[in-house]
Amino acid sequence: MRIKNRLAVVIGLVVLLTLSGAGVSFAYFTSGVTASGTINAGAVGVTQTLSSSLLNAAAFTSTNTTVTGSVTVANTGSVSAAYTASAPSLASGSSSALAGRVTVSAWPNAAGTDCAMQAKPGTAVTSTWQQLSLTGTLAAGASTQYCLQAALDVHNSVSGIPSGSTVEPGVFTSLGSGTNWNATSSTQLVDLAFIDDIAPSTPGSLSADAVSSTSATVDWTASSDNVGVYGYRVYRNGTLVSGTVPISATTFTNTGLTPNTSYTYTVAAVDAAGNVSAVAAVSVTSLSDSTTAHTIATASGLCVDVSGSAYGSGFLLVSSNCNQSGSQTWSFQTDGTGTTVSSMWTKHGYQGLLWDVANNSTASGASAVSEPSTGRSTQHWLITSLGGNSYQFKNVGSGLCLQMPAGNNLQITQEVCDASSSTQSFTVQ
Repeated sequence: MRIKNRLAVVIGLVVLLTLSGAGVSFAYFTSGVTASGTINAGAVGVTQTLSSSLLNAAAFTSTNTTVTGSVTVANTGSVSAAYTASAPSLASGSSSALAGRVTVSAWPNAAGTDCAMQAKPGTAVTSTWQQLSLTGTLAAGASTQYCLQAALDVHNSVSGIPSGSTVEPGVFTSLGSGTNWNATSSTQLVDLAFIDDIAPSTPGSLSADAVSSTSATVDWTASSDNVGVYGYRVYRNGTLVSGTVPISATTFTNTGLTPNTSYTYTVAAVDAAGNVSAVAAVSVTSLSDSTTAHTIATASGLCVDVSGSAYGSGFLLVSSNCNQSGSQTWSFQTDGTGTTVSSMWTKHGYQGLLWDVANNSTASGASAVSEPSTGRSTQHWLITSLGGNSYQFKNVGSGLCLQMPAGNNLQITQEVCDASSSTQSFTVQ
């Protein structure tokens, strides 16, 4: 509304002043005055509308990593005004960790089509919700729309965030004209959640070692997971035997085995959301008890034997054509630190001699020998199953493995362990 007042021009207005007691009068004239002005009257108002795809968003999962919707801002007032749409705060109960991992991209919906049908343009501005700021100016009665796309890298950016976590940014728009005229919209909550549906990776390098007649130890390398591995489940012949092995452990010892019996162990990783990995498997045959004699041979058909004519203490272990002689018969005894391999009978009556390493050596290339029991660590061997009836013998004292050369009557030594080497793979017959 425009109001204009004009004051009449007063010309020649004489004002007489009489000074009291002086009897003197003075006169003066006022100047002509014209007054005018303009007053604008109007209103400011704003509405904000979020699309239902943001108000009721589908949860982030491995197959749904983006949520796309729109925000529409309208100037319902009668004067032009500047607006700012932002999400400065999160609703109570929101996960601040999840809020920091979710990104939001915004771009003007110039096409006027469903934002979900648009590819995010290269000009889109990407930020977090709490950094979001959409600004502009709207004429009276005008509106504008932005596309908003929330994204979460559920494969690589959710470590430590529990499945089921939620975040609700509060979006609102403020609109103002001049210094003192402003209006704000109601706050609307974007509803976002994360559901972990990705299983951990399969445990690696599964093996069974420290095999004895009544127990075996299963080992594996750790699994990985987008959020975090909770633990492992160990099965023997399909039956759960461990409950859940803690994440800090990658080994499990199973007792109560029957001697000379084949078993299949499988291990799976599980996360806190209950996702279970594929299983890794290893087969193992428990050893016979200490009363059973065996020959121990490689694929070349050579057996572990004792050199020389005395077959006594300190004599070398050598490769020999398998002939089932007394010097080629061995038994297994378990004492908790590893398995000892002892002679059952030799041609000259020596019994109970153990596999050992010459001079208690821990060096690669040192000779394997037969010695009486002394209790030293080089007389203990960890027996690793290579599958079926094949085993590798690892010396507890040196950490090296028994190796038989591919020739008759050659010295047996300890060498760096190599499960793929045929000279370190032995069958028990």
